[in-house]
Amino acid sequence: MVFGLGFGVRGPEAWGKRYPDTVPSPTKGSYQRSVGYSRVALRKQVGGGSKYEAEFGYSRAVKVGNMVFVAATGGSDQLDTGSELDTYSQSKRAMQRIKEALGSLEFGLEDVVRLRVFAKQEMRLEDFKLAYQEFFVGIRPALTLVYVSGFPSAATILEIEAEAVKD
Repeated sequence: MVFGLGFGVRGPEAWGKRYPDTVPSPTKGSYQRSVGYSRVALRKQVGGGSKYEAEFGYSRAVKVGNMVFVAATGGSDQLDTGSELDTYSQSKRAMQRIKEALGSLEFGLEDVVRLRVFAKQEMRLEDFKLAYQEFFVGIRPALTLVYVSGFPSAATILEIEAEAVKD
């Protein structure tokens, strides 16, 4: 079954029109929809402050039931102008932003089951590993590294996606 996550749909009223079995949740930005016969999925989304979120219309993280999906998160746009835009700094900042997004949805890094790293060839793997170990030592989520040709911002070296599940 595919969840209708509402692409092209605006607000609780439109969500209810598209999915008649849906009612607005008491939590702002959340929708409650029957899935199957007896299960209910709660959808909640949070922003992360990126200018691209409003421009493209996406969320930093979306919670559906017991799962959270965190969009590709970079670390270059939040760094101080005096800071170096190196792999370690960007990796650490991206993981911190993921941790904050998860926390706002009452999840933690210990709930992360999968990470996808999209990186340019200039990413220094050893520097990424150091930052990664600061956040995920002992947690050991599935990890995929994909090399890409570039990002919207030339300063960005990498972006990280995360998926988390609570029992």
